[in-house]
Amino acid sequence: MNDNELNEMDNKMNVIPINVPKEIEYISEWKEYVLPLGHSILDKTICGCGFTEYCLNNDIPTVLCSPRKKLLENKEEQHNSEKGKEKGLKWVYYFRNDYENNVEFDKEIETPFGKSSSNYLSEIQTQEKIDEIEKDDRIMYISKIKNELREYVKYCKENNTPFKIIVTYDSLYHVLSVLSSFYSPEDYYCIVDEFQSIFMDASFKATVELDFVEDLKLCKNVLYLSATPMLEMYLVQLDTFRSLPMYKLIWDESRIEKVRAEFRVVRSINNEVNKLVEDYRNGKGKEKVLADGSIRYSKELVIFVNSIKSITDMIKRCDLQPDETNIICADTGKNIKALRRVKHQIGNIPTEGEYHKMFTLCTRTTYLGADFYSTNAFTVVCSDCNIQTMTVDISLDLPQIIGRQRLKENVFRNEALILYKAESKKMAVINEKKLVNDEKVKAKEAKTLELLSGYSKMSDKEKESCAEKWARDNKLYEKDYIGVSKRTGKATFNYLVKIADQRAYDVSRREYIDEITIRRGIESIGSANVVVNERDNVTEVIKYFREEFNSDNNFERRMKMLCDCYFANPEFFINHEKTLQTIIPREYYNYINLLGFERIRALGYEEIELKREISSNNSIQSSSIISLFTIGSKYSTQTIKKMLRKYYEENNITKTPKASDLEKYFNMRPCQFIDKELGKKVNGFEIIGLKEEN
Repeated sequence: MNDNELNEMDNKMNVIPINVPKEIEYISEWKEYVLPLGHSILDKTICGCGFTEYCLNNDIPTVLCSPRKKLLENKEEQHNSEKGKEKGLKWVYYFRNDYENNVEFDKEIETPFGKSSSNYLSEIQTQEKIDEIEKDDRIMYISKIKNELREYVKYCKENNTPFKIIVTYDSLYHVLSVLSSFYSPEDYYCIVDEFQSIFMDASFKATVELDFVEDLKLCKNVLYLSATPMLEMYLVQLDTFRSLPMYKLIWDESRIEKVRAEFRVVRSINNEVNKLVEDYRNGKGKEKVLADGSIRYSKELVIFVNSIKSITDMIKRCDLQPDETNIICADTGKNIKALRRVKHQIGNIPTEGEYHKMFTLCTRTTYLGADFYSTNAFTVVCSDCNIQTMTVDISLDLPQIIGRQRLKENVFRNEALILYKAESKKMAVINEKKLVNDEKVKAKEAKTLELLSGYSKMSDKEKESCAEKWARDNKLYEKDYIGVSKRTGKATFNYLVKIADQRAYDVSRREYIDEITIRRGIESIGSANVVVNERDNVTEVIKYFREEFNSDNNFERRMKMLCDCYFANPEFFINHEKTLQTIIPREYYNYINLLGFERIRALGYEEIELKREISSNNSIQSSSIISLFTIGSKYSTQTIKKMLRKYYEENNITKTPKASDLEKYFNMRPCQFIDKELGKKVNGFEIIGLKEEN
């Protein structure tokens, strides 16, 4: 898909701007604001505007869906604590289902309706053990927590109090089944917080996300909410979102806080983190001089990564101790065991006013929506683009990460240091072995359509048997996009996984090629300053480009690699042209100059086809020669001969170059001028304009 096609798709979204009054800082202050009816998308455009809090504190019955348990635990603690009551926050009911995918059991919590069922099983168990539990026990557990929810909803109904239910995407179905006994679908709102995670998570929670989107169709009023919505180029590919209105909040410039991101390419992320840890231990953390001349010091470091292994490696490498380290990650058996081996355990996000440890290590579970209330924490982001799950999407992840620090008194809240490991990247854009590329996506899509075509012709019994087989297949989505709904048992095209595949490729292809592309990505989120350290990755990128290009002598594959690289990042070719000319043989440049990347791709990269195209198009030589000279410039006779000789030799043209050869292409007039290189007057020609036939 080229840029023109993407732009055309972008224009299909119905974007409706909404100007936020200048004096408004938080949505709850905007008394005139009304939630839109029906299904719609809302781009908040900035984090920290209080939209989620507005939804949880207004007088509208609301179900708030979140992609992460940690987010809901964070909201529950903020609202249901003594401090929450003092602030006048509404009490929220957290529908906690411990049978969710890879979700562990949490400690017992007291609620106005008795103790929660989160301790229904006496000890933390891994998902493997959960799967061994008898089906009757599972049904009994779900029935128990739904009965508790039913009591809460009944209480709200009888007391004319708007319910505020918070739930993960996985368990919305159970909540809706309870609400159906008390309310009509049009009587409440369903807020899908951080909805871009539907696409981001589809690669590892495909069926859950697929069923969640279907569950939302049961609701009359759904607001898909995000401060960093998925790019429209993805949304328009899905029937669920293509036709929805997208409301975009337009804030006054004074309300938009600029961020400062420093980008640092490193050979070892752990070594860099170790240096930072030692600095903070020695009281040499980040410092900032304010406008009044005072100096503020950061005494806390919040480090975002995308792997529990990265956290355990950092613990060992930096000798991090439990009393100085808070670890925020998913409560899975795998994570618990991994941390137990290094004598650590999973912690909680401190609420406002609570004690913060010097070091906080976070995985993606806290990227979205969690609130940090440190007065001085500085943010570090670790990204390794070689590992798909450890790559930070600058357009989506970075604004979320920087937006986690909520307190205005924290002068470091809008700053971040990005540590980026580039060594083993090997030009991600051209390394097809590691990335899902466009061709593979197309092949999987074609295979899916073929399978579903056969599936549609089966009898109901055959469909049931076939769907069960596909659902059992542990290689689901590896070769196709067949999804099987747990709700209906039917097979369908899971477009969410296709988008997740495409996005994973796009992140590496578009954002992690060189420092220029990264700078553009960071600036797109409103950065006032982007600092790319002197140890940039240009040298590394060139090195790996050379290795990749020279690793294969096949002309067609080499040419395809060049074209793929160009279409992914034209700036790379433009900014490093001289260096690339020392790597790429002249014959490849000849074809590129004569035909262009688009035409080469259309001809399938085959050399015989490229030669045939050149021989059948006499105008190609004309346009190539014309491009060597600039209208209005003066050239000495010797310079013209030299330039033409080089062109003839490179293109295997047997011809003696003469200055008069240019008369075929240009209107020229003889002249004399001072040649700056020779420092003397020379004879030559001034290019007046093109011949009419050219």
